[in-house]
This record gives sequence, structure tokens and C-alpha cells, in this order.
Amino acid sequence: MAIVTVEENHNQIIRTFDLSKIRKVPILSSPFQESLRNHLSGTEVRAVLEDTIGAWGDTVDGFDANRFLKSGRKIPPGLLRPFGGGAKLCPGSHFVTAEILALVAMFALKYDRAPPSGKWIDPLQDDTNIAAVIGSPKYSLLVNIIPRVDYKGGK
Repeated sequence: MAIVTVEENHNQIIRTFDLSKIRKVPILSSPFQESLRNHLSGTEVRAVLEDTIGAWGDTVDGFDANRFLKSGRKIPPGLLRPFGGGAKLCPGSHFVTAEILALVAMFALKYDRAPPSGKWIDPLQDDTNIAAVIGSPKYSLLVNIIPRVDYKGGK
């Protein structure tokens, strides 16, 4: 399933991104869902009738980019509801998810990233504002952005 097609028109490379397929790319959607799971601080009123922490496994406190890949482990429906659910479902959830995944995919295709120090550092989350659904980073995150050699030119 190709989400990017490349063609040449009048000696110019044109890359076309198929947004209708973006949500079906597990290597993009799994880290996105894990980011929401790790960094959302919004609350939803509901009764907890059984253990939900155990559903995330031994790595509940860490970031696992592959957590939502199909691995045979069943995550109970409703356990992660970053955009609400039912009557409270955010009407723009599909749109914003597609936009975020498209931005990340285009950025990943066009640029390499590297930490200036040589090691990635978790900026943690500033959770002092209880009104924020997603908190700001606690520390600055510096990143070197390097254009990919094989992606120069074209559109």
C-alpha cells in the first residue's frame, strides 16, 4: 500500500501523498496513539469496574511506539479515548488525526532528525496546568533537522 507516489513532469519530480491511506499505516498510527496515551491529562468521568493499568502490560509507565501494532495482545475497547466517545466524541478527531499523521509522515520523508548532544532526551511533561489536555514540554527539546539527500528538488 503506497501512500506516496513519485512521478516526473517536465523534468520536475512531483511527490503525491494519499491522505485517504494515512490512518492505515501502523508505523505512523501506533506511535501517535502511544503519544496520546502517554501525554493526555484530560479527564473523563466513568466508573472503573476492573483493573485497567494491567491492560497496558509491564511497560505501562514507558513509551512503546509499537504498543498499538497488531501483536495479539488485546487492548480493551474504550480504554484509550483521547477524543472522547459516544455523544462526547470530538467531531474533528478524524480530521486532526489525518492532519497530524500527514505532517509527521511528510516531515519524516523529507528530513532526518538528530539530537545535537548525540542522545535523545525526554523533555517530560509540564503538568502544572490542570486545564491543559496535553501539557507543554517541561524542558526544551533541541533537534537538528537535516534535509534528506534523496529528497532534494521537486514538490
